[in-house]
Amino acid sequence: MRFRLPFTNKQLAKIATVGAVFVAGNGVLMHYLVRKRFYQSPYLIKAGETLFSHQPLVNYLGEPIQFGYPDLSDTTRNYSTKSIAQFEVPIKGSKASGHMTFSAARDVNENSGSGSWKLTSLEVIVDDRPNEKVVLVRKE
Repeated sequence: MRFRLPFTNKQLAKIATVGAVFVAGNGVLMHYLVRKRFYQSPYLIKAGETLFSHQPLVNYLGEPIQFGYPDLSDTTRNYSTKSIAQFEVPIKGSKASGHMTFSAARDVNENSGSGSWKLTSLEVIVDDRPNEKVVLVRKE
């Protein structure tokens, strides 16, 4: 007696294709949601506001200034917990580009589990001047 599969090869190929599209779609969706959450994070918003308030640096980089996406696989430079966040974010203006490194902290309220973020350091290094660092917020 011969064993027979309940599906033909053509049907198996269709099932595999649908599965691959589903997995790829979920990967794209997760990547989008993580990016969206990062760009809406209060610590990035505070770092951006501080950067944009430094007019000489804004003039040097050129407007508009865009934020890139940090390498989240580098967990020594880019991470966040409930009370600490640290990121190195690529930035690009119309005249120059570089990266912004910042860290932020917050006092976590035990009752609500939240608190307001405060920048503890913010530095910008422009690519065409790698030996010069613009310190916008000094470490305390």
